[in-house]
Amino acid sequence: MTGVFTDIVEVTAPSSAEPGVTVEVVAKIKNIHTTGIYITATGNIDGVLAYFGGLTPAVNPGAVATFSQTFIMPDHDVTVYVWSWVLTAGDIWYQDDTRQFSVVTGAPSPTGNGELTFYGLEVNSVLRSFPVIGINVGDEFILVVDGKNTSSQTLKMGLKYMIRKPSGVIIERYIEEIWPYTGVGGTHRFEEGPAGLATHFAIDEPGVWVIRLELYGDGVFLDTVSGDMFLAAGEEPPPTVAGELTFTGLEVDSVVRAFPVLNMTEGDEFILIVDGKNTSSQTLRMGLWYVIIKPSGVTIERFVEEGWQNTGADETHRFEEGPAGLATHFAIDEPGSWNVLLELYGDGVFLDTTTKQMFVAAEGEDVPGPVVAGEITDVKIQIDSLTSALPVSGVVVGDKFLLHAWCKNKTTSSIKLGIDYTMTKPNGTIIQRFIEEVGTTSPSGIHHFAEGPAGLATEFTIDQAGEWLIAIDLYGEEEVLDSYSAPMFTVGTFVTGEITEVIIIHGTGLLVGTPYVPPISGVETGDWIKLQVTGRNPSSITAQLGLHYIITKPDGSIIERTVMEVRPYTDGGETHTFIEGPAGLEDAFSIDQVGAWGLYLELLLSSETNVIDTWQGNILEAEEPPPSFGLGGMLDIIPLMVMMMMMNMMMNMMSDPRGFMVAAGEKAGQVKKAVTPIVQMFTSKKK
Repeated sequence: MTGVFTDIVEVTAPSSAEPGVTVEVVAKIKNIHTTGIYITATGNIDGVLAYFGGLTPAVNPGAVATFSQTFIMPDHDVTVYVWSWVLTAGDIWYQDDTRQFSVVTGAPSPTGNGELTFYGLEVNSVLRSFPVIGINVGDEFILVVDGKNTSSQTLKMGLKYMIRKPSGVIIERYIEEIWPYTGVGGTHRFEEGPAGLATHFAIDEPGVWVIRLELYGDGVFLDTVSGDMFLAAGEEPPPTVAGELTFTGLEVDSVVRAFPVLNMTEGDEFILIVDGKNTSSQTLRMGLWYVIIKPSGVTIERFVEEGWQNTGADETHRFEEGPAGLATHFAIDEPGSWNVLLELYGDGVFLDTTTKQMFVAAEGEDVPGPVVAGEITDVKIQIDSLTSALPVSGVVVGDKFLLHAWCKNKTTSSIKLGIDYTMTKPNGTIIQRFIEEVGTTSPSGIHHFAEGPAGLATEFTIDQAGEWLIAIDLYGEEEVLDSYSAPMFTVGTFVTGEITEVIIIHGTGLLVGTPYVPPISGVETGDWIKLQVTGRNPSSITAQLGLHYIITKPDGSIIERTVMEVRPYTDGGETHTFIEGPAGLEDAFSIDQVGAWGLYLELLLSSETNVIDTWQGNILEAEEPPPSFGLGGMLDIIPLMVMMMMMNMMMNMMSDPRGFMVAAGEKAGQVKKAVTPIVQMFTSKKK
């Protein structure tokens, strides 16, 4: 599902990584609003808040902004959450869209076709291998790595290196050699500064510097090594970013009070007030991460940042926070001790933290809330852009569908609606998911849920024959408001299909072809053929048939193609005929080789990989045409000779009618004797 203003259209990260490796997460966020908006991204990586970079300039409607963050892979699987944020009126950040995925621990195995033979540093023009001793803060170095090609072919060698400073800052890059590449048994030396060989890495932190190297050949992982580079001696430089939390409290009934606040009661409302001071010598963009912990242990967690007006040196920024920004208040809905964890950030860097008791809420009087009610008004299935009521007929294995549910809010106030749906396949497999709308639905309003297995961007695939069932629970304010269950569709059991007829249509020139049962004779080079194949669906349901054919010429070359029928598909017990040339019915195969031509057929059902019948055999024996004796187009003269004789006869008839009648019989015999042998000579053809 998408947000109100944004859609996280893509999140890329490796599906697995080895412990200690730097993993990059890249999020692409699209503006689906009607005007330009300011967007940023945060997340949670393995339970730790992650900030995905700065605020973008205004993103135009339909445009995509890209954000990234890295983390060091631990020795266990990691769950990653990505959140999009939009700057709304009053410089209030609104959390809009969410994505979740996992990175499992592990790494690819090297192929063994290459190895790292040397790794070290060049310091003061002297080359030394790891670990290098006698290094001080202020020194500079070039990274030097040798990679050997141990394969049996020339490889384009590549190197990925990840340098981790003592503070945890990562320097990461991937480079490849340029042509000529490394031959068999050869070694390529990588010499690297932060911008190539022309520059040097500066040692700006004391402590242990660590490196991981990965060697690649033609983009394939070959070898890896990791370890300490050196121990840098020297004093740690002073921090360039600093800040502190100077005030923490609440605004209750328009009065700001410091923690802990007294005389709070269940049913009261509050705004969280936090002051963060920039104690550095530069302007910072202040951020706050807070976790409110209720007496029951339920938490309210959010990260917020100030807008464009960043905080100058020695200045203070006040955060005023409700559950959706300053426009709303937190409701005290549990008696007992409420606590908060606060973390202050500047330009994304952690500055200060504190944990405080906010208040102890006294138990309030029970006040009945509004009656929550809702109704599932309609449920339909969409297949090939056609939306139908349940149960749907004519469904076959291989079809794809979306689930649609329309739900009505029958409450007197706006509420957030959600559905929990369960699909049951014929073999008992369950597909279950809970989804909620992003905003709320107004009284008497209807919300339309459109769902695939991963939201509207994907579709469910019908992969089993039998009856499919659906059950849906409608939720509002965490209560079940309505339920629905029904059969979705029934997919019949398929029976093996069969190829019932194979015909070869043979023709010459522009003449209409003649159908023959193969193998056929009398075919010459320059003639043409088409395939006519009939397949039967003997099952009890409608099914999509397809044909895969391979024509093998005398020299062994092939003509191969797969075609699938379009809707409406073939009913149970009925047949479908495919008439095929190299580009379909409008074209024909040209006979361009002498010898035996073979044909292999596969009858397909619902997909290009589901073969239900086959046929194989020779279809024709092609020959060269007989010689023409070099007479060329003399046949074209025969009609002209006949026409001239007829004109001569007509002139004689007009000048002497009675004499013409006597001579007519003699003239006809002369024409026949003159023309017949010529026609026979030019029209004779070996069959």
